[in-house]
Amino acid sequence: MRLRTGAGLLAAALAAAATAGVIPAARADPSVVPAETAAGYAQAVAEARRRAGFAFAVPTRIPRSGGPLHAYAMPLFGAGDTIVSFDHSADCHGARYCSAGSFSVSRRPIAHERDRTGQPITRSLADGLFFTPEHAMADSFPAQVQWQSGGLTYTMAWSQLAPGEAPAVLGAIARTVTPP
Repeated sequence: MRLRTGAGLLAAALAAAATAGVIPAARADPSVVPAETAAGYAQAVAEARRRAGFAFAVPTRIPRSGGPLHAYAMPLFGAGDTIVSFDHSADCHGARYCSAGSFSVSRRPIAHERDRTGQPITRSLADGLFFTPEHAMADSFPAQVQWQSGGLTYTMAWSQLAPGEAPAVLGAIARTVTPP
């Protein structure tokens, strides 16, 4: 039997803890932070669930932001649709000009977006995820990843992610979504 010491012992202990679920895999990713770092996140989720009228899964991580974030729940476009906005200001309440991103749930199908010329810009990623890059047409739209689970369509959208990193960061967020 070979004994591990020093860095090897620490690495083995961390690997065992991660495998056992003691350390979430996303924790090692510096591009994401706990969703609870957004002020009012738990209250926004509770309000979004109340407005939707059904339970739905929520992310435990969000992309790292350059400053403090405030979570705000608001109705989306239809009955049962809901959104939690992550804003740079407590007074933003989901307005696009001061929102860093959002997490939404709806009963609609996944949106396969097209550019101004009609070319598809949404592409399929691994694990049933669909990614749409940040783009501008008559308005600007943040990068987003969508997926379906339990008859619901989930969308995580975030602005100002580095184009080469957006699919990986948003995919990492999607993998942290946990049931209610």
